[in-house]
Amino acid sequence: MFDSLSDKLNDVFSRLKGKGKLSEDDVKEALREVRLALLEADVNYKVVKDFVAAVEEKAVGEEVMKSLTPGQQVIKIVRDELAEILGHEREDLHLEETPAVVLLVGLQVYLFGLVVYLSGFSPNEFLFDTVLFAGFGLAIAVPLVPVLVVGLVMAPVPGPLLASLAVGAAALGGVGLLLYRRAVPKWTRAHLGGEL
Repeated sequence: MFDSLSDKLNDVFSRLKGKGKLSEDDVKEALREVRLALLEADVNYKVVKDFVAAVEEKAVGEEVMKSLTPGQQVIKIVRDELAEILGHEREDLHLEETPAVVLLVGLQVYLFGLVVYLSGFSPNEFLFDTVLFAGFGLAIAVPLVPVLVVGLVMAPVPGPLLASLAVGAAALGGVGLLLYRRAVPKWTRAHLGGEL
C-alpha cells in the first residue's frame, strides 16, 4: 500500500518539478491526483479533504507561484502538511507491560501449536473435511474475537481486563504446547515412514 502511494506521489511531484512556472490549474490538477492517491490508500475521506484544502490554501499563494522553483515549493508544502497530520514525533509501540507481552506470546504459541497439530493430517483430509476445517476456524476465532473486540472497543484496555486476557492467553499457550507435543510423534512417524 505504501509503495503504491509513494509511487503515485512521486509521479505527481516529478511532473511538478518539470515545469518552470506553475499556474493555479497545475496545482489543482496535482492536488486532485494527490487526493486520489490518498483515497486509494484508504486514508479517511475527511482527513484527505482537510489535507488537500490546507495544501491548496498555502500552495496557491502568490509567493509560491512567483518563487524560483514553484514545484519544489508545492512539494515542501505537501511534505509539511503530511508531517503535521502524521505528527512530528516518532511514537514507539509500548509493550513493556507484562500482561501485553504474555497476551501476545500466549496467543502466538496457541496458534502455532494448533497449526502444527492439524497440519499433521494429510492436506486432502484437512481441506476437504468440512467438520475439521470448521473446527479449525472456530478454534482460531474463539480466542481471537474477544481479544480483538476488547482491543477495539475499550482502547486503552484497563489493567485488570488486560491481566485477565493475559491469563487466558497463557492458558491457550499451554493448549498450544500440548497440541505441539502431540503432533511431534505424528511428524516423526511420517518422516521415518517416508511419507514426507
